[in-house]
Amino acid sequence: MKIEIPLAPVAAVLAPVLEAIEARTQALTAGLSDSQLRWRPPGGGWSVGQVLEHLVLTHEPYVGLMRSALERGGERARSGGVRPWRPTLLGRIIVRSMAAPRKVRTGRRFDPGPEVGPGAADRFVATVRATAEVVRAADGADLRVRFRSPVAAVFRPNLGDAFLLLAVHAQRHLGQIERVLAEPGFPGVT
Repeated sequence: MKIEIPLAPVAAVLAPVLEAIEARTQALTAGLSDSQLRWRPPGGGWSVGQVLEHLVLTHEPYVGLMRSALERGGERARSGGVRPWRPTLLGRIIVRSMAAPRKVRTGRRFDPGPEVGPGAADRFVATVRATAEVVRAADGADLRVRFRSPVAAVFRPNLGDAFLLLAVHAQRHLGQIERVLAEPGFPGVT
């Protein structure tokens, strides 16, 4: 599958995806009590709050790095003839692995703690909004500008890879939240 995103409409293409992620997050978490946010499936796995905390821990570092990369390489792209963005080979591999329904091990620094405080959904929504700001600022910029990944130093994604990775990662974990909410033992409204 060949993905190619032209430069000018990057916000037009990605902003609706990020808006849908924000709306889905709010719909899934609206009205959940602290006990519901902390409930863990009996067979193991994260609570809704832990999934949200993981999303915050992984997405927040990307926002600052993407802003810096855009500032470093953005003007060069705006001044003329930049090719459309295509995912790098490693970016494609990572996106495919995140889109697959199998379990993926998280790096320890991105593991949520056993107890998650209130506001995890709001903090994640704030990172989605910050990502949308970077996406809007990237319109017409060179999405091939690379930066060091906060996840693995060996991986140097470009801006386009990072935008795609964050969207797929969020969608993957929102699906995980849906599965936790659908568990037979999930506590009802208190």
